[in-house]
Amino acid sequence: MQNKLTNYCCQLMAVLFATFIIGCGGGGNKPATDLIPVKNGDSWGYTDRKGKIVINPQFKYASLFRDGMAIVAVRNDDKTQYGFINKEGKYLINPTFINATDFNDGVAMVVAENEAPKGINTKGEALFVLQNAENVFNFSEGLAAFSVRDQDDKVKWGFVNTKGEIKIQPQYNSVGNFSDGMAVFTAEGGKYGYIDKEGKIVINPQFGYASDFYEGKAIVQNGNQAGIIDTKGQYVLNPQFKAIIPDGSRYAVNSGGKWGWSDKEGKLVINPQFEEIRLFNGNNLAPVSSGRSWGYVDDEGKFVINPQFDMAFSFDGDMAAVKSGGQYGFIDKKGKFIINPQFDNISDDYLNYTIRNQQKREYVSSDY
Repeated sequence: MQNKLTNYCCQLMAVLFATFIIGCGGGGNKPATDLIPVKNGDSWGYTDRKGKIVINPQFKYASLFRDGMAIVAVRNDDKTQYGFINKEGKYLINPTFINATDFNDGVAMVVAENEAPKGINTKGEALFVLQNAENVFNFSEGLAAFSVRDQDDKVKWGFVNTKGEIKIQPQYNSVGNFSDGMAVFTAEGGKYGYIDKEGKIVINPQFGYASDFYEGKAIVQNGNQAGIIDTKGQYVLNPQFKAIIPDGSRYAVNSGGKWGWSDKEGKLVINPQFEEIRLFNGNNLAPVSSGRSWGYVDDEGKFVINPQFDMAFSFDGDMAAVKSGGQYGFIDKKGKFIINPQFDNISDDYLNYTIRNQQKREYVSSDY
């Protein structure tokens, strides 16, 4: 479900080329990062921002907290089962599902063994069942994408609301999440366009690739050139780079196989020179790779924290996750460790959040 533009940061775009459902991000609730899922050995637990383990490692999977709830998985009788905990590590919804999404718009999609996908509320109560759905994504702006097979055994995508009512009939080859009131889609012919919440085409399918909208802008591509459009389908940045990623008041851009940054008019402010990058993401430092090591540059492209880490991720406020000596820890903006490298891994959900305040895209598949 879920090619190499950059390593983790550009998973944003690589996913788009590789997946059957399109888009840049998950939408939905902004997570809390006072507790961060970390892994030691085979188990996941939670650390606070000072490195104190608050919830002991005991889970096979753990997400960030959204609205006070986090998805966790445990092994029961050789089966992985998902439930939801609070910040004390107590179950709010017992682990009885073989898959689950985060809660968005008050609804999570779950699947129990031998059952079809269903929506539940925060009490774990069933709201609706999508008996014929093969896959269902989490909600964004009140709608969730779901797939069925038509009479010709082709996969088609549509949308349901939080009551389980079909609002847009399955008819698209692929879709993205709703954001800014629009969702990207592809139909016959493979070109990308956008629909509104009634399923009406608002930007005609004309692009070789298109992303979900984010803050009123979307990445589109024809041939080998990427540009940026607004919600009316007008270019605000003409196609001129190999790849583009919105990054606050600037764009991360790829030209000639190297990454740098431009302003909103496409004028380069940091010349493309880096093999791999991650985003500023609203901070004044961005991780970049130099040789085999990662460091951090300022908004002029000058190193403030010299390359020294095996991996480095975008800052989340005053701290950033890094990998050093095979272990993960957290540094401050001077490059000093706040939490020494001591974890075997850090949750993809958290690392996705540090990219662009987005959640890991999650979906469930029918077991019916």
